[in-house]
Amino acid sequence: MDVDGRLCMILIYYDDLLLACQKKKDIIDIKTKISIKFECVDKGQVEMFLGMQIKREGEIGAIQMNQQLYIKDMLEKHNMLNCRPVPTPLDPGFQIACCKSDCVLEDPVQYQSVIGELMWLALTSRPDIYHSVVKLAQRNKEPHNEHVAAVKHLFRYLGATIDHNLNYRRCGGAL
Repeated sequence: MDVDGRLCMILIYYDDLLLACQKKKDIIDIKTKISIKFECVDKGQVEMFLGMQIKREGEIGAIQMNQQLYIKDMLEKHNMLNCRPVPTPLDPGFQIACCKSDCVLEDPVQYQSVIGELMWLALTSRPDIYHSVVKLAQRNKEPHNEHVAAVKHLFRYLGATIDHNLNYRRCGGAL
């Protein structure tokens, strides 16, 4: 949305709204207009949205986002919460192709579900795992046991880097 040449964003998820504008006055104006038509509750500065934890330095400072809770829940769901940490998302020599004759096929539905969880994470707050998730998604149709092992390796990486954040700051001024 454009307000007098300034960008304003309204993010909507069911009955939750997140407003982001370049000027505080624009946020107040939009909130006033929305509250005329709908019953609204202002919860103040955002701390959590779509599973993302969001912190901000003051009103115009840097923004920090992470999904520590999502990662913790995912690791717990897949019994990987107390796993051995690894420094890389995939083993350096990992190959997606399977040339072995003794490969064991895994359940594609379960594999696709896990890849979907990882893809959400990669797209929203963890670009460091994106390439690995896309590579593993290439085996969505016929996953083998080594692909499941690679997913577990990725879980170990996430466990080791659970406190990584996306940081947004503007050079030379307020964000």
